[in-house]
Amino acid sequence: MASLRRARCLSVATAMTGLALIAPALPASAAPARPAVAQKSVVTVSMRSDTYRGTGARVRVALNKKVVTTISTQRPWRSSRIQLPRALRAGDELQLLFDNDARGTVSGRRQDRTLYLRSLVVDGKSVPLTSAVYDQGHGWKYATDGRRTSRFNGRMLTDGALRYRVLAAKAAPTKARAVTSATVPAAASTAARRPAVGSHRVTLDQFRTDGTPRGNANQITAALDVLRAKGGGTLVLPDRRLVVDPLGTVDLPSRVALVGSGSRSELALSSADKSRYVQLLRINSDQVRIENLRLTRANAAYGRMLTIAGGTGIWLSGVTFNTGAATWGNDFSAIDLINMGNRGVRGLTITGSTFENTQFGLLSSNARTGRVDDVLVTGSTFRRNHADDLEFNSPNGVMATVHVVGNSFADNLSTSSNSGFGVGMARVTGGSIVGNSFTNYAMNPVHIEDRSSGITVSRNTMTKVAHRATGYASGVIILSGARAITVEKNTFDTTKQGNGVDCVFLGPGSSTAPKPSGVTLQGNTYRLTTKSRALGNYGATGVVVGTGERRIQG
Repeated sequence: MASLRRARCLSVATAMTGLALIAPALPASAAPARPAVAQKSVVTVSMRSDTYRGTGARVRVALNKKVVTTISTQRPWRSSRIQLPRALRAGDELQLLFDNDARGTVSGRRQDRTLYLRSLVVDGKSVPLTSAVYDQGHGWKYATDGRRTSRFNGRMLTDGALRYRVLAAKAAPTKARAVTSATVPAAASTAARRPAVGSHRVTLDQFRTDGTPRGNANQITAALDVLRAKGGGTLVLPDRRLVVDPLGTVDLPSRVALVGSGSRSELALSSADKSRYVQLLRINSDQVRIENLRLTRANAAYGRMLTIAGGTGIWLSGVTFNTGAATWGNDFSAIDLINMGNRGVRGLTITGSTFENTQFGLLSSNARTGRVDDVLVTGSTFRRNHADDLEFNSPNGVMATVHVVGNSFADNLSTSSNSGFGVGMARVTGGSIVGNSFTNYAMNPVHIEDRSSGITVSRNTMTKVAHRATGYASGVIILSGARAITVEKNTFDTTKQGNGVDCVFLGPGSSTAPKPSGVTLQGNTYRLTTKSRALGNYGATGVVVGTGERRIQG
């Protein structure tokens, strides 16, 4: 949309299986062809914990408050397989109770027992942890009373229960179109996307440093060089903050994992020359993992936390990006898909991560060419960022199969009319924006334009969005030749803002831009004021309003 075009600088798992993304339907059992022994559900959970006085978190796994087993966790990730006494049925609640939280100072060091969960698999089906409720409180009585609940973000800082309720299967829609949530390209479970790395393992403390920011960066580079020579492996960072000043960037080799050893593992970028563009980390390699690590900024450096030039099988899990935009200035973004040798990116996974107080969360500039394919962002949190959270933009390249599933987006701080979107897709072919929550956005939380096609927007909630008064204020905006877009089963709430909103806005975007076409709306719920409308169609063609559209006034 030329008139509305923005300058595009731009421990959790989920299975993408059509309509069962955010409310997975778990069958009690497969209907047997002949009498058979009743099946029993199997749950597999991947957990780890920070320890206090050498003891990790204790987790009681229960079905409807009846304890099935107790698991003791430690620092390393561990998967535990639990067979339940019977098959799960609709209405059952699976509970994971953490009830031995403790913290204090031991031998001069602060320790805090915290529980982390990376994945939950029920009967072979990966469950999005963001669909579970974290109910804080000690013991069964207070951990299941619903008084202090929040959406789960991958860790439990205090005593409480992770509560997952089994939902009944919903009938498939009777009316289908070419692009619906039932035909979203299926992806393997998030855990299955995690790439293998080399077997060699080193800790950073094995390598000498003078303790300066430049020395720390050289120490990391030396450790990675050892892993590169051995065909890959894992570099374990200490459980403390390291201030680093790389001379340009730290390149991650193929088949390497960069892993934090504890909740305080942090790389803080500091640049002696604040006018020099810097990249803390760069990936132009295959099968790379970054896990359980904070990436921050220690001074007003200029650049990017992570740039991705190319590679296959890139995995970010439990990573927190905080570039200190409110403190150090708003000219530093978290992830940038950069142009470097026209290499493609395939199989990028971002799971259980946090993007906060940064400029762009993920961006791709207009200049980028090449192909980006098979991207999954799931179970992550985006809050208080100063530009777009996720900007999938490819006017001069190819971008395909992009899925944004089960994330939390809140409190965007952009003051520009050209940025501040939750998820932007420009010239993206095939993908979905499913089961996310968007709260308190001045601009459009979902922005689809520039010939994007085959996109499904489903089961999202949007509250107090597009609350800046513009002529195109909307929850989902579809522009500039976008086609074959389905908007279904979303909930729009416009009652918490003063301006009028078109919940779904369809238009060319400018007098010279092509019109969007082939847009389907079905099964959405709209909470409207007298100033707001469900649909504003300003020239789109082939628009179908299907069944189940529900409008609630006031």
